[in-house]
Amino acid sequence: MKERNVSYPGHFYRAAAVLFATALSSFAFDLRHISEIQQTAQELERNATLLQNALKSKNPNVETAIANFQLMTARLSSLDLIAHRFEASKPTLDESTRATWTNLRQKIHALSLSHDSKDRLVGQDLPKYRFMIRAYADGVAHKARTIQSSAAKIQNASDF
Repeated sequence: MKERNVSYPGHFYRAAAVLFATALSSFAFDLRHISEIQQTAQELERNATLLQNALKSKNPNVETAIANFQLMTARLSSLDLIAHRFEASKPTLDESTRATWTNLRQKIHALSLSHDSKDRLVGQDLPKYRFMIRAYADGVAHKARTIQSSAAKIQNASDF
């Protein structure tokens, strides 16, 4: 029986290549979630801007405003779900990127909590609360932009 020389450099390079490929495929999977967060936050910003514009009029179209608010609700739910998926994938992040991710996750969570209270106002009397909801939509658009920039920081930190 022939004895194998395990100290041969080729074995090391092959093993390193396999580990690198595995890490890279796992890493690409994590980046997909970050891209989804960016896209969903962009859609949320667009819906918030549409809601703002719908509420500028003294007699706003209630159906359009409610439809845009419901789209915002769906986008926020999607953001929360994508963030959970990203965390479940157990990404390997350096300390700075992990801090950015934690901040991003907190922004999504805070936005979801505040959205629930505004949902009740929309359901009660939209024309009566239109100024408050319009200001809220402006805040959501701003926070969606910050979520996009945080996600971009994570993606840029992850680029080789």
